[in-house]
Amino acid sequence: MWQLLAAIESHPDFSDKVLSGIHANVWTSMNSYTHAGMLQVTRRLKAGTIEPSYESKEVVEVLRAAGFFALVSMNQIAQMAGAHEVVAKVRDLLDGVTQDLSD
Repeated sequence: MWQLLAAIESHPDFSDKVLSGIHANVWTSMNSYTHAGMLQVTRRLKAGTIEPSYESKEVVEVLRAAGFFALVSMNQIAQMAGAHEVVAKVRDLLDGVTQDLSD
């Protein structure tokens, strides 16, 4: 995975290394939620029953990550469209979100 990220981030449009930041900060937990990993399984068990059992902090973490992915997608679409004002606004938003994800 790191080799693929290095190849992508060698391109000027990805030189900010956002993708490797995602990989370093949320990749493992997102895979565990997505691919029936330990996080997903343990968050479905509750004192003798099988039902959602997520802490508020965990829900916020997943929502922040989802918002981040949406902004990354929006940034790339705006770049391809040449919408420089949108790119600047999205990058400002991304700066705040990436700071939140690394905290």
